[in-house]
Amino acid sequence: MLAAIKTVKYYKLTADDLVVTVATDGFDRYPSVLEWLAGREGTQNRDLALRSNRDLPSRDDGLDPRRPPARSAGTTKKYYTWVEQQGKTVEALQMQRDPDFWREQRGRVDEIDNYSANGSA
Repeated sequence: MLAAIKTVKYYKLTADDLVVTVATDGFDRYPSVLEWLAGREGTQNRDLALRSNRDLPSRDDGLDPRRPPARSAGTTKKYYTWVEQQGKTVEALQMQRDPDFWREQRGRVDEIDNYSANGSA
């Protein structure tokens, strides 16, 4: 759950975006894994867990700072292809951020299919 929250903050998602995470069973539900770890590393305890995690990244958000948010990179690429290459307006590009734009497009399926099939609307 914490990773999902951090992802939302990192990518600046809004209430219109969807983030899915998996809530797994507690570790204590897998005695065979505990037995395997005990045989490999010794009986698990707080000190062993702290030693095992000492090489983890020190950033508290757990996200790689070297990678720009994919959403921003996608927006930059889309700007280039739509505005600079195809001559679309910035306003037309920005409209696509609104979920209502996509709902309207979904309502145009028959019109678009007819255009594709006949070469006209």
